[in-house]
Amino acid sequence: VTVSHKKPGNPQPNDPSDPAWENDMEAVHNLARMWYFTDNAAYAQKARDILITWANNHTLFDAGEVYLEMGYRAHQVFEGAEILRGTWPGWTQADTDTLKTYFETVWWNSIYDHLAVPDPLRSANQGMSQLAAALGVAVFLDDEVKFEQCLLPTTTSSTGAMAAPPTRALIRASLETSP
Repeated sequence: VTVSHKKPGNPQPNDPSDPAWENDMEAVHNLARMWYFTDNAAYAQKARDILITWANNHTLFDAGEVYLEMGYRAHQVFEGAEILRGTWPGWTQADTDTLKTYFETVWWNSIYDHLAVPDPLRSANQGMSQLAAALGVAVFLDDEVKFEQCLLPTTTSSTGAMAAPPTRALIRASLETSP
């Protein structure tokens, strides 16, 4: 499997719209799916190598509308990582730990600083980008507190798009009774 990617540092200048970052996140997503569909471990290895390289070298998101690019790429980053973590035998606990540290310190801290999760959300695509990136982090980290911080504005904020949002008590009760 040959996929060239630029060795990351911080996107220029800490900008997630840097084509190297965008291209690599798309490659991770596509390679992870190719692994899943073909059972060719070379795809998984390359996806893992790209993710871990970014996790070990990328330290900061700091650009104008960082939340938009993070959200636009969230499905690629987190789906790719979850496919590898859940299906590829070559994935290690050290890989999970490395990505958890990256998502906590680079993604979540950027999300929290720039996106103000749990509230207030920005409107329209900006708010949905906030939530997509934040939810990806919360799920990968298996962090219920962060997940609830993401869930809360979707059900209670005027930008969350629910006409009559349920109360927190109702949400918790429905989660507790779910199979």
